[in-house]
Amino acid sequence: MGLQEFCSARLEPSAVEKCLGALGSDVPFFQVGGRALATGRGEIIVPLEDDTNFWLVVVYPGVSISSSEAYSWLTVPAESHTIKGFHGQPGPGRESGSPGNDFEGVVFGRFPELKAIKSELLRLGARQAALSGSGSALFGSFDTPDVAAKAAAALSRYGIARMTRPLPRREYLRSIIVK
Repeated sequence: MGLQEFCSARLEPSAVEKCLGALGSDVPFFQVGGRALATGRGEIIVPLEDDTNFWLVVVYPGVSISSSEAYSWLTVPAESHTIKGFHGQPGPGRESGSPGNDFEGVVFGRFPELKAIKSELLRLGARQAALSGSGSALFGSFDTPDVAAKAAAALSRYGIARMTRPLPRREYLRSIIVK
């Protein structure tokens, strides 16, 4: 989008999607922003209704996890091309629509400190918590800013912990358009 502004030229939407997908599987998300469902390799984006009535605490413990290595841990041995990833479907111990991340099983087994951070997010009042992508950041969603701020302060012992609030799609898109 910035390149189109810089060059004063417009590309067809399919060309923009192709360019963004060439940069990385999850890059097309940034053209949509807000809440969205990503399928395929992460390049097929379906916008979902905005929900910004919560606060997030993101914790980065400084652990380095290679995405390609994490995907190799996730691959089912008998089905070398069958993988799962982040999803919002119900599962063991999850309510319908709450985040789930199939990376947690394989990543937490190798990095138990990440599992401890997720447990701590929930203990400190997060209504839900999950590993972000293949890791190593984790996030929790909180109903009130005061509880989120206290959680971020407590979780800073694990590394960097910040509280933030999601932007509605319209505000996000407005913020990335070059004037």
